[in-house]
Amino acid sequence: MPFVENSVQIEFPSGADYTRINLKGFKTYNNLREMKYVDDSELSNDTYFFPNNIFDNYELNALFIFNGESQRQFEITNYGIPTSESFELPSFEASLISSQLSDFELETNSEYDFSTVTYSFFNLDISLQVSYEIHSDATNQLTFSKNVLIDNILNSTENISSSELKYISVVLLRNNELSGNYNEGIEAVINENSEYPSGTRIEKIRIFE
Repeated sequence: MPFVENSVQIEFPSGADYTRINLKGFKTYNNLREMKYVDDSELSNDTYFFPNNIFDNYELNALFIFNGESQRQFEITNYGIPTSESFELPSFEASLISSQLSDFELETNSEYDFSTVTYSFFNLDISLQVSYEIHSDATNQLTFSKNVLIDNILNSTENISSSELKYISVVLLRNNELSGNYNEGIEAVINENSEYPSGTRIEKIRIFE
């Protein structure tokens, strides 16, 4: 017999240059957790369909890209059985003062739990890609200088210097499941945790420049 489909009406903020919403389901196969796409949309207001009694949990993820001068992306992720809901854009405010690896500085009054700053190097001719992520707890003023440390690492592994690493982005993240627990939060980021308990909401802003 065919499964019965449920439907929910979900509204996200409009006005982004690009909107992409994915509904995914988690299922255990041979003791391994797998994620399958269930439905998707590029509309800010749409109906999403999902089956009964097949998936153990769901992830609803929405990405909003604004291609203006600020070059910022917003992301909302909800875990649990989808329900009809109207979402608002996460309230993040931040000013990137310096993106230099030797003198990084970000100022923000927004409430968030963790941040990740990414630097990368890629050389197509020699097929070499190097990426570094710098994770930090929440502060109003995020500052660091990591060029000496990364030079020491690169000197023992690759024939490049930290000055060749390009700033990619900084991500400020809220996770209501891990809020206030820095160690578990960073462990989840490093391990690329793909699922959280029902009721978890994750909000992100990615700042490119």
